[in-house]
Amino acid sequence: MRLLDNPTEDNQDTFLEAFRDQFPEKSTEEKVSCEAEMAKLVQGTRDLTEYYQLGVKILRRLGIKDQTATTPAMGRKPEILLLEAFIGKWIRGLTKSRTRTKLIEVSDELSTLASAYHKALNIEKAELELKKDKQAREKEKEIVWLRKCFEQTLDASRFSEFKAAYAKQVQCVEEEPEWEIPEGLLRGVEAAKAAKAKTDQYTNRRNERPFPSSEPKPEGPEGQKSQNEFVNGTRQFRKDGPSPLCIECGKIGHISKACTGPPLESWEKTILKEKVFGPPGAFVKPQRGKMPSQQEASQVEAIGDTDSAEVKSVAAGVAGLEMDDGYLPLEVNLGEGSRPNKRAGSTVRGAAQKRRETEVEDSQTAPPENVNPPPTKPVKKRA
Repeated sequence: MRLLDNPTEDNQDTFLEAFRDQFPEKSTEEKVSCEAEMAKLVQGTRDLTEYYQLGVKILRRLGIKDQTATTPAMGRKPEILLLEAFIGKWIRGLTKSRTRTKLIEVSDELSTLASAYHKALNIEKAELELKKDKQAREKEKEIVWLRKCFEQTLDASRFSEFKAAYAKQVQCVEEEPEWEIPEGLLRGVEAAKAAKAKTDQYTNRRNERPFPSSEPKPEGPEGQKSQNEFVNGTRQFRKDGPSPLCIECGKIGHISKACTGPPLESWEKTILKEKVFGPPGAFVKPQRGKMPSQQEASQVEAIGDTDSAEVKSVAAGVAGLEMDDGYLPLEVNLGEGSRPNKRAGSTVRGAAQKRRETEVEDSQTAPPENVNPPPTKPVKKRA
């Protein structure tokens, strides 16, 4: 007998019981609650990518597709409305309040969970870059401030360590480590500096010229520095060189009388004269019958003879020659040690030796002079 030929309520129940006995139920799926699944949307300690993957799994359990409404009629479907509610719940489950606030402001533009995830990812990346930039700026300002504070107070070894740290953190370069100076050696250098300072003070008191510094320094008024290489000390003038130096323009190749170039300032001319001819007072005009000493400046002496037009001596800076001819020497500033000066020195010595020999011979052969004055006639007085 077939049960479904004449279906009734009784035989229908009998059929269902027989069917369940023949084909037992094997499905063990649990009922899915939408509210319970949405309650799991909390980021907690997960990162943003893990939180997004959790949202995708819940959407699959609920049977909701992560897609946008292509037509207005589709936008009114329950699945689309449920997706919008799910995205709002996912946004509110974010841990970072700044990211959550930014997404809530643009929630109308986020139609899918993937778009919300990418938007949140971009916000976090931008915040991370801004944070790094802010930290770098603060660290740079702090290091600059510390450098200004401790540059003068730190000792040599500590300042080198601080300078290396500054270069590594701010300039992103590593400097080579400097050698440490032993304390005993550093104390010896300080003592030598103190002794040198005392020596310089003693030298200044004796009005002696200090040793010129190797580095050119401003020598003009109000700290001005001359552009002329001879004035500022970057180039030295050789007094025995082949070309003369012009005092007017400070260039080599002509004398001051034939100068056509732009003249130097008065203070530059003064400095140039001091460097070439010595400081004021170093050249002393020799007195009658006296020769300059070795410390005096270069000069030329020409001694004439009334009986002979021969020039007996020409000297330029020749020291140590003692002779008294009773003639006023002529002064000409020349470079010391030049070839004309050396030849003049030998000429002077030869002329002086010859004169002394002549005077000795004359004293031996000449008759004695009559020292008695001639008699004078008496003057008659007029009546």
